[in-house]
Amino acid sequence: MPYTYDIDRKANLVRVTITGHNTAAEMERRMREVTNDLRWSPGMDALVDMTGMTGLDMSPDQIGDLTALHGMLDALIGDGRLAMVADKEVSMGFSRLYQTFGEQRTSMKIRVFQSVREAEQWLGIKP
Repeated sequence: MPYTYDIDRKANLVRVTITGHNTAAEMERRMREVTNDLRWSPGMDALVDMTGMTGLDMSPDQIGDLTALHGMLDALIGDGRLAMVADKEVSMGFSRLYQTFGEQRTSMKIRVFQSVREAEQWLGIKP
């Protein structure tokens, strides 16, 4: 599972950095691990940086399944904001579909950005 994450309770933010080649199962495990972390609180904002992701084995149906899981965990995840940073075709396609499906199934506000700086601005993070 090529990723790291850091939860900053003071900033009410989790930063996830995804690298390498990923699968639907890894994305699901990642979501469950972060939301089961004792530092996580419902309603936290999330910045998911996929600029280091090199590949993704996931069909559109699996993206739908992942957003359905997000919906089932909605009370645990809460109504924060999810900023997805995607700078490659593979991560951009995934992110756009996740945004489309996710906005119908979750309380989170989801936006896709091409740079971490743009995502940070939307989340109100100062440099």
